[in-house]
Amino acid sequence: MVQLTEQAAQELKKIRDNVQEQHPGSVPRLFQSGEGEFTVTMGLPVEGDRELYYADEKVLVVAPETSRILADVTLDYKDTPQGHKFVVIKGRMETL
Repeated sequence: MVQLTEQAAQELKKIRDNVQEQHPGSVPRLFQSGEGEFTVTMGLPVEGDRELYYADEKVLVVAPETSRILADVTLDYKDTPQGHKFVVIKGRMETL
């Protein structure tokens, strides 16, 4: 099951809040975009999605097939040489 770090959860909440005015009900969605590549985009929750919460608010949905692929990973938000971005870390870190 995907876990979130505090930094990732806060950034996902900011993204969600910025989009909610124009697209009510939309939340960040994590999906597999290629072999070993994953993308966060905005979309409406779909039945069967795994929902992740921060401060009692839904901040991310993950499709069932992506959730199975990403079992036991942590989604973090880091400053990298390419700029700030979400990164998938294998294994569990200290999470929410």
